[in-house]
Amino acid sequence: NWGEGKYSRDKHRQVLWAIYMAGGAGSVGDRGDMPDGKERPYKSGNWREIPEYADIRNLAHFFGSGTLEYWKMSPHNELVKSGARVYVLAEPARQYAVYAAVGGTFSLDLVPGSYRCARFDPRSGETTALPDITGGRAVSFSCPDSQDWVFSLTTISTASAMEKQDKPASSQSANSARQHLIESVTEDIAEARGREFTNSKGGPQHNKLANVSSPVRAGKAAFQHWVDQKGERSELAMMKTEIGGTYWYGWAMYLPDTFEFRGSATIVMQLATYPTLRTRRFPCKANGPFLHINSKGALVFHHQHKGDTRDAVCDEFILADDVSALRDRWLDFVMHAKWTGDPDGFLRVWMKIGNEPYVQKIDYKGRTWWNDEDKGPYFKMGAYMGDPGWKGPPERTLYTDEYRLGDAQVRFEDVAPGGEPMPTPAVQ
Repeated sequence: NWGEGKYSRDKHRQVLWAIYMAGGAGSVGDRGDMPDGKERPYKSGNWREIPEYADIRNLAHFFGSGTLEYWKMSPHNELVKSGARVYVLAEPARQYAVYAAVGGTFSLDLVPGSYRCARFDPRSGETTALPDITGGRAVSFSCPDSQDWVFSLTTISTASAMEKQDKPASSQSANSARQHLIESVTEDIAEARGREFTNSKGGPQHNKLANVSSPVRAGKAAFQHWVDQKGERSELAMMKTEIGGTYWYGWAMYLPDTFEFRGSATIVMQLATYPTLRTRRFPCKANGPFLHINSKGALVFHHQHKGDTRDAVCDEFILADDVSALRDRWLDFVMHAKWTGDPDGFLRVWMKIGNEPYVQKIDYKGRTWWNDEDKGPYFKMGAYMGDPGWKGPPERTLYTDEYRLGDAQVRFEDVAPGGEPMPTPAVQ
């Protein structure tokens, strides 16, 4: 309870992390005025969009992402050799979570071995991969500033590798995928970093985003995106990536038989940058690369990036000539990209229609981003129509599911909806 402003957001977040780093747990709830004027508890789907809830969601994502087997860990603050207000939850020699409540520098006594290291921002939910480190001594760490930061360390030592060799191949593969999957949104819109609908133009009456039990690509739920002509967007927004980083993406989209493309284009996926140095200077108008269904029914990928002689260029790739024939079937996508303003970048996209095999649609080499942007792109999926008053039938509805983001170490099948292996490289 942050007591109607009695506690700051920072204090509230620090207390939450301290509880979890001590091996504790908690539940979250809120009360507020309902439409009938009475105060009742909020259900999670009605939580107010206030910063404290984002902090709670980020904490849950850190422990639930699959990087750490937190249930095997216990408090080990005795490993801290220097630093102020540094807390450690660990299974020594295998995995560590470290919370530095006031940032700064600190050092830990680590068991001998090699460790993969990452830094997590508990305010934004962004993860930054750091260089591998070697234990067997007191190892120093530095935070970017005096705010709170979280570090995760997982062993990649020879002993750990030997343990994996004793496991079945399927278990090794699944464990590797968990270690390198950075983000997944497959069952609940609350898993996403952002849900862009309630505060969009037209408000929640004209922009709706919900979990649904049908149609579903896999699991128990998918996500419904609905916008009418007084609305603007219904999108799920994911984490920001790093410039120079290589990533694998997978996601699925379903167009119902009622989906109508006439009148105005619908952006169904976007690799956005915000804030950006290029406001109103993108040659294809929308922000960053994006996938849209145009008013003629074509599914087109607009790849906006730094050019060789111009600040921004737009390459167009047609993935399907007419989505009319693709309605009532799940469309699966896999994307592999290195986001950079240098010539060594690449972008590859595969598409799968229903039960048909994956087909590579894009095989691009060259600049894919801008090196002077603050970050690499963040992924969004759903329905974006632009300003209210767009043309065509009075509403648009589509569904998405099975979003996954992996680093350079994952395989095609780790992110692909359906888990199918990479097809032959022929491009259509």
